Amino acid sequence: MKKKVKVLITCFVIFIGIFVIYFMVDQHNTRLENERLADIRWRQGNYSQDLRFHNNINRSWVSYVYISIENRLGQDKFIFVLSVEDALSYPDDVAVFWPSLFSHLVMNEINELASAGLIDLEEFSLNYPLTTYDLVYNWDNLLDLLWSPYLGPIQNGSQLL
Repeated sequence: MKKKVKVLITCFVIFIGIFVIYFMVDQHNTRLENERLADIRWRQGNYSQDLRFHNNINRSWVSYVYISIENRLGQDKFIFVLSVEDALSYPDDVAVFWPSLFSHLVMNEINELASAGLIDLEEFSLNYPLTTYDLVYNWDNLLDLLWSPYLGPIQNGSQLL
């Protein structure tokens, strides 16, 4: 009888140990995913601010981040769309950003630099000429370009023009 109790206790301890390990791994993975999403949001925010995107929250990205951290806006989604018309189709809990005139001027300047051979867009997985589609859907690659040595000491799009 004592052997059975010892076996049961051993099995219980092993089960609890496996559960604790699983819980710790799950928490670690959740933390890593949250950090990855925070990094994406940070990059999106910098990109939208560098290119002065318009938005539906009537705030700069910086104030959006500080306010949303305190959860005053209740907006937990952050997306780019092609135009203000596209932005109107989203609910209020989504922070929607679309290219401004300034964004298009920066895009045109980058296209001129690329056509002159001063920027290799393919190095950033982009194709010549850049379009509004690229501003919205290839934002991550464009941000890498904006922060690249190709633009010399200019480290963000807001100083291109």
